[in-house]
Amino acid sequence: MDGGSHLIPASVLINEVRSLGGSIVLLVDNDGTALRLTLPASARWLRLEIVRRKVEIVAELRRRYLRGVI
Repeated sequence: MDGGSHLIPASVLINEVRSLGGSIVLLVDNDGTALRLTLPASARWLRLEIVRRKVEIVAELRRRYLRGVI
Protein backbone atom coordinates (compact mmCIF):
# COMPACT_ATOMS: atom_id res chain seq x y z
CA MET A 1 0.00 0.00 0.00
CA ASP A 2 1.25 3.47 -0.80
CA GLY A 3 0.43 5.40 2.36
CA GLY A 4 -3.04 6.60 1.46
CA SER A 5 -3.00 8.02 -2.05
CA HIS A 6 -5.02 5.06 -3.37
CA LEU A 7 -8.76 4.57 -3.11
CA ILE A 8 -10.44 1.27 -2.34
CA PRO A 9 -14.24 1.41 -2.47
CA ALA A 10 -15.91 0.67 0.85
CA SER A 11 -17.92 -2.10 -0.80
CA VAL A 12 -14.69 -3.86 -1.79
CA LEU A 13 -13.38 -3.68 1.79
CA ILE A 14 -16.66 -5.04 3.15
CA ASN A 15 -16.67 -7.89 0.63
CA GLU A 16 -13.02 -8.69 1.42
CA VAL A 17 -13.85 -9.04 5.11
CA ARG A 18 -16.68 -11.43 4.24
CA SER A 19 -14.47 -13.50 1.94
CA LEU A 20 -11.92 -13.91 4.76
CA GLY A 21 -14.61 -15.21 7.11
CA GLY A 22 -14.58 -12.06 9.22
CA SER A 23 -17.27 -9.61 10.15
CA ILE A 24 -17.90 -5.90 10.50
CA VAL A 25 -20.59 -4.85 12.94
CA LEU A 26 -21.90 -1.30 12.77
CA LEU A 27 -22.90 -0.02 16.19
CA VAL A 28 -25.05 3.10 16.19
CA ASP A 29 -26.03 5.03 19.31
CA ASN A 30 -26.80 8.60 20.28
CA ASP A 31 -23.12 9.48 20.45
CA GLY A 32 -22.24 8.38 16.92
CA THR A 33 -21.09 5.19 15.28
CA ALA A 34 -18.45 2.58 15.89
CA LEU A 35 -17.26 -0.46 14.00
CA ARG A 36 -16.50 -3.78 15.65
CA LEU A 37 -14.21 -5.95 13.52
CA THR A 38 -13.51 -9.65 13.58
CA LEU A 39 -10.74 -10.60 11.18
CA PRO A 40 -8.14 -13.34 10.82
CA ALA A 41 -4.70 -12.32 12.15
CA SER A 42 -3.37 -12.45 8.59
CA ALA A 43 -5.65 -9.56 7.63
CA ARG A 44 -4.14 -6.85 9.85
CA TRP A 45 -3.61 -4.64 6.77
CA LEU A 46 -7.35 -4.82 6.15
CA ARG A 47 -8.13 -3.80 9.74
CA LEU A 48 -5.93 -0.71 9.32
CA GLU A 49 -7.58 0.16 6.01
CA ILE A 50 -11.06 -0.20 7.50
CA VAL A 51 -10.23 1.97 10.49
CA ARG A 52 -8.75 4.59 8.19
CA ARG A 53 -11.82 4.51 5.90
CA LYS A 54 -14.45 4.27 8.68
CA VAL A 55 -16.68 7.07 7.37
CA GLU A 56 -17.02 5.46 3.92
CA ILE A 57 -17.57 1.99 5.41
CA VAL A 58 -20.31 3.27 7.73
CA ALA A 59 -22.04 4.98 4.79
CA GLU A 60 -21.83 1.80 2.68
CA LEU A 61 -23.19 -0.37 5.50
CA ARG A 62 -26.08 2.03 6.00
CA ARG A 63 -26.86 1.98 2.26
CA ARG A 64 -26.87 -1.81 2.27
CA TYR A 65 -29.08 -1.93 5.37
CA LEU A 66 -31.60 0.51 3.92
CA ARG A 67 -31.74 -1.52 0.68
CA GLY A 68 -32.34 -4.67 2.74
CA VAL A 69 -29.12 -6.33 1.58
CA ILE A 70 -27.89 -6.91 5.13
